[in-house]
Amino acid sequence: MICAETDAKAEALLEDMRWFRNQWAIPFGQGMPQLLVGSPDTLNRQIERVSQAVPIEEAFLLIPAGIHGPEQIHDSLDLFARKVMPNWG
Repeated sequence: MICAETDAKAEALLEDMRWFRNQWAIPFGQGMPQLLVGSPDTLNRQIERVSQAVPIEEAFLLIPAGIHGPEQIHDSLDLFARKVMPNWG
């Protein structure tokens, strides 16, 4: 999960994670997980779309810890907690 002020910023942040997955995960048989990346509005729409097909009672989110710095992770989690989580709790 990467949440940023805009979809473009979230996609830019995803590049480091995508590189890591392509270099270290996929060659060892791990595929790319379903991505939750974008602005709060985009994430809310993605969650809404999935929740219409499959009831969501809880979620396990992977964040790019160790790839992104503490400030980037804090900003992403803070925005997600303030702008997305209240809609799905």
